[in-house]
Parts: sequence; C-alpha cells; structure tokens
Amino acid sequence: MNFEVDLINTIQKVNDLKNKVYPLSALKGAKAPYAFFLSSEGLPDRTLDGYGDTKAIEVELSIVHSSYDGMKRLTRLVMNEIAQCEAGLMGSTQVNEITYETPAELYEKQVEMYRCVIDYKFYV
Repeated sequence: MNFEVDLINTIQKVNDLKNKVYPLSALKGAKAPYAFFLSSEGLPDRTLDGYGDTKAIEVELSIVHSSYDGMKRLTRLVMNEIAQCEAGLMGSTQVNEITYETPAELYEKQVEMYRCVIDYKFYV
C-alpha cells in the first residue's frame, strides 16, 4: 500500500489538477491551480492486544488557485472525489473512514493566490 500515491491519483481525477499535486509544497515555478499536502505514515490503532493492522493518517491538503471562484470550485470537486473513497478503495488503499475539519479559506497576499486548507483524517 502506498497511501500518498493513491491520494495523489485521487486528487488528480480533477482535470485542472492533473500532474499538479505535490507532497509538502508546490514545485518552484508551479503555475496555479495546484494542490499540495502534508502527511505521515500515520498512527497505528491500539487494541487490548497491542497495535493492530489499521491506522489513522492525518493529511493537510491545500488547494491553490488564482481566483476565489476557481478555488471554491476545485475544493468542491476534490472533496467529492475524496468522499467517494470512504468505506472502499482509494487506489490500492482500503479506506474505512474519512473525517475532516471545516475547510479554511485564505488569501496569500505575497503570491496573490487563494488557498483552501482541509485537514483530513483517513482511517485505513
């Protein structure tokens, strides 16, 4: 299982983000729109018998666009793609549950871009 590859492939189903999804930060010179994410190996679930085979992976996903309307549209599309993976497969990753916090919208004045940040938790 390679969770991050499966996450990238899921986000890239949104046509405007094809080949524009990056781990940690966008590549230097990347043109909007694009998305980037932070994640880790996750925390294994603990049971009475020790650590189990499942885990929780936290992901901070950012969607960047040059217009507010464009950022809102891409956010909706990406959230719908991710939601379709709950209780099923995301690529080769079995996703049992997905939770997320209210998306935070902001304007990045230095680069003159709109960004939406969504904190997800994937239970795999």
